Amino acid sequence: MLGRPQGIPYHEVDAEYPTDIDDADIPDSGPCYSSRQSPTDPPTSMTRAIHTFRIRHILAHLHTTLYSNSKSCCPPKHSHLEQVQKFRAEIENWRAGIPPLPPCTEALALFQTSDWFEMEYNYTILQLYRSQIIHHSGTVESVFLDCMRAAESICHSYRSQYLGKPTSYTWTGLHELFLAGLTFLHCLWTSPNVRDTYRQGRVSSVCTDCTIMLVLMAERWKAAAPYRDTFETLAKRTIMMMDDKPSGLSALSDATPEPQNSPEDGLAQWMALISDAGISEGYINGLLNSVVGDFPS
Repeated sequence: MLGRPQGIPYHEVDAEYPTDIDDADIPDSGPCYSSRQSPTDPPTSMTRAIHTFRIRHILAHLHTTLYSNSKSCCPPKHSHLEQVQKFRAEIENWRAGIPPLPPCTEALALFQTSDWFEMEYNYTILQLYRSQIIHHSGTVESVFLDCMRAAESICHSYRSQYLGKPTSYTWTGLHELFLAGLTFLHCLWTSPNVRDTYRQGRVSSVCTDCTIMLVLMAERWKAAAPYRDTFETLAKRTIMMMDDKPSGLSALSDATPEPQNSPEDGLAQWMALISDAGISEGYINGLLNSVVGDFPS
């Protein structure tokens, strides 16, 4: 997640998935029933965990194949584009098998919510295409649109699942939300087709959702403040770029307070704080530099 090597390389993992069966059906003498075999079967207490392991398995394989600097263990057999297409098919197949959400009490963790698997799907899409949208020479417009939809969905889902609910905030949540927001802004600055597809009101809605959540995170966790201030500044400039009326006011300006630092003086400082925390390594660092580089002086 931070652009660093995985603790255990993908090709070294050979553990089997747990048996998809309810714990109550496993007495000391052994399982009473056979494991869940079909996506149409009722989910067990293990089903959602196993399906999460599967997308993380795809994500680890994706990182090792597409982004690892060491190719000795996994020599490429196909072109980069063919590998991306293969992973996209695996991701879509995983999405088609998402198990239904069993009746439960109010979720206290994100993985217990109805949006969990959709957020996992969208995050994996952003990871799949991250190289193509940063080094975008020759990238087809459909890739930018797929990343826009994935980023938009993540921002809306975070607001839906966190705002006014007891769901806890995590470092992972901050990373995924900030990554989605930056990807959304980057695609708007980079792709003319995206700018034609997304109207100013829709852009404002996504930016507002992302900013509100970063504001709430920063209120409870001071380390999130640079991410809030950086995204707010970048989002406001992006909305100004999208706004056809030069004197129009951004919908975002009424949703969140202005940072104490001025945008021009504060942006470099906030980005430095993000870099010091280590979260800007790799993909996020590329997005930050790209978005800031697009701004007129």
